[in-house]
Amino acid sequence: LGAEEAFPLQHDLVAQQMASETAGSGGLRSLIRDVPQGLRCALDGKLLVDPVRSPHGHVFERGVLREALFQAPGCCPVSGLPLTFEDCTRDRDMRKAAARWARERMSKG
Repeated sequence: LGAEEAFPLQHDLVAQQMASETAGSGGLRSLIRDVPQGLRCALDGKLLVDPVRSPHGHVFERGVLREALFQAPGCCPVSGLPLTFEDCTRDRDMRKAAARWARERMSKG
């Protein structure tokens, strides 16, 4: 594969690794330190792996937001404005940026 063809494949592998490592005791989300603010969940401050964006502009880790909305249905955990899980959309660009940052971080050792 050429470099252009390998990047999407490599990105997918890193994203899959990140997603699989979120199970259990926090996985990759808990291990990586010094995550840039723009790549953090608005609720728990950890690396975004499966980010969703609310219509109010907040970005959350999907599972973290699901749990927060289970605890307080219909209410954004950050702003207090009305919010349902269905109101939020997956943020693929943020996911790519987080995967790129994690890949660079892991390659530095």
